[in-house]
Amino acid sequence: RVGVEARQQNPKLFSAMKLELIGMVLLLSIFLLIASFNIYGLISLLSLEKVREVAILRCLGLSCRRIAGVFLLEAVLLGLVGAMIGGSIGLATVWFFQKHPIPLPPSYYVEFLPLVLNLRQSILFIALAPVVAVIAALYPALQVSRGSPVEVLRYE
Repeated sequence: RVGVEARQQNPKLFSAMKLELIGMVLLLSIFLLIASFNIYGLISLLSLEKVREVAILRCLGLSCRRIAGVFLLEAVLLGLVGAMIGGSIGLATVWFFQKHPIPLPPSYYVEFLPLVLNLRQSILFIALAPVVAVIAALYPALQVSRGSPVEVLRYE
């Protein structure tokens, strides 16, 4: 933690760091949004490929809810794997830079770039990834599960 004296001696640096924190939250939110578009596209393409198999399962008696659940389960798994890989790389990077701090020029009153891991925000973004994945996959999963099996199998 950086002391009050350092904050008073260089308020511009710390106000810039606060602005950077806000920017990082926005950047991570944009990353989650882009990932959700990718998951939406992936589940949409997967559902288009599996229309015939879904129609056969529907004819065998599988409910719409269970079919949508299969696609949503895949989205949850994608979100979990992405969150675990991204979270572990991010936390390892922060840990590395905490062990090997970045020196600042002598014009600053702080010797090293202060780096603080906000565990609450990290856990929030890691936990938000599977939730965003499920929300992104809801529409394609419901669309494929509600299709008419008779119409699909008639034209196959």
